[in-house]
Amino acid sequence: MEKGDFDIRIPERGYDELGDLVIRFNQMNEKIKDLIEENYKSRLRAKESELMALNLQLNPHFLYNTLTTMYWIALEHKQQELGQLIISLAEMLQITTRNKNDTWSLETDLNWLEKYIYIMQNRFENKFTVEYDIDPILLQMEVPKLFLQPFVENSIIHGFAEMESGGQIKITAWIETQLVCFKVEDNGLGIQEDHIRRIQAGEIRSTGIKNVDRRVRLLYGMEYGVALHSPEGKGTIVLIRIGETHRSNQMTPIQ
Repeated sequence: MEKGDFDIRIPERGYDELGDLVIRFNQMNEKIKDLIEENYKSRLRAKESELMALNLQLNPHFLYNTLTTMYWIALEHKQQELGQLIISLAEMLQITTRNKNDTWSLETDLNWLEKYIYIMQNRFENKFTVEYDIDPILLQMEVPKLFLQPFVENSIIHGFAEMESGGQIKITAWIETQLVCFKVEDNGLGIQEDHIRRIQAGEIRSTGIKNVDRRVRLLYGMEYGVALHSPEGKGTIVLIRIGETHRSNQMTPIQ
């Protein structure tokens, strides 16, 4: 045992005090062996978890390279549309993984959003169009990452759910006194007033809306955030107000 051999057992030959001591000794030996094995397994699981974490860190880069390879294969087979979808997804992945901050420039956010919209237009066979009206002075402004995407997605998935074609989304950004305002509006089905009230009260789960509203308030202050206006049957208007117009010093390049 002193040398680490916990498989050793003393022969049990009787039931007197010495025999009882031998039995308990063997039981102790077995328990020590089990504890050592469990400790080894625990350390092994911890090492496996560490390796898995490292693999997860590598996965975005691996996925980006794989998508790029798929893009070139699609072009070789003259699948231009498929190739463009693949490279759009690859560039979206590259942009988001390259920037670890909570904010980035509005120009970067819009570039990412355009790639997302391109994919969704192909998915829904050009059911909708998107129009932009952005004050150019705002393009280098720092904004929360992907803060427009949830509202564009809601318009596509829910607002245009019963439409075959003709869906329209307009994204507007402008400066209003000390505020910077963003508006995402559509001509979809709209949302019932009571439903909007329940979303804002947290009674209905709406991850995208609540997430953006909370991020804006944390970054800029409680007086800012997201407001919804939706006359039923007449589309939905989402207004996002933030309070700082400082320019971004670092942009995420789009290749």
